[in-house]
Amino acid sequence: MTLKQLAQKELAKSPLIAGLEKLDTEDIINQPVTAIAFDIATARDQETGEEKTYPVFLLKEYEGKYYSGGYLLNKMVQCWMSEYESVEEASAALAEEGGLTFIVRPKPKGKQYYPIDIV
Repeated sequence: MTLKQLAQKELAKSPLIAGLEKLDTEDIINQPVTAIAFDIATARDQETGEEKTYPVFLLKEYEGKYYSGGYLLNKMVQCWMSEYESVEEASAALAEEGGLTFIVRPKPKGKQYYPIDIV
């Protein structure tokens, strides 16, 4: 591993996304995308200083990039985690099943999250 790769790995909020470019929700709105791997990332909340976790996904359609899940995708991942011993085991099961295709819909007025359709 190069020094740059080591630094990226150390500074990444998840080893899965080290060195990858972040996708914005606007990049995938109304497009079917397939999650083929995921991890739980950790970040410090700038307002409270508390650590928070959220899911990050590799999408089949976007090599070299990752997508950070919001409220609904976090709920989905928490459900998966209740069925598996570890994130690695759940992510491997996702890959074995060929991934999960979903569509992020535009945020409705007055809502705080983007609706998700599972395809």
